Amino acid sequence: MRPKKTILCVDDNEQILSVRTFLLQTRGYRVIAVPTPQEALETVANATPGAFDLLLCDLLMPGMDGNELVRRAKELQPSLPAMIISG
Repeated sequence: MRPKKTILCVDDNEQILSVRTFLLQTRGYRVIAVPTPQEALETVANATPGAFDLLLCDLLMPGMDGNELVRRAKELQPSLPAMIISG
């Protein structure tokens, strides 16, 4: 049996984050859901390299957009794959 892939999912909209988390979990992914880009950066900074298989984030969020979040997360963990989505 394959180990589960872990996705760090970031969205400021609680309802969208909840639905996205549910959909990913029902497809076998381990999801760490966080509501703010700042919390996502703290999570990445405190994680060991390779702890996350994907950073999945919303494009438009207050305080920091998805592009900036990905840029900063890649400064912390350059090999972290990232995908930006928009509702």
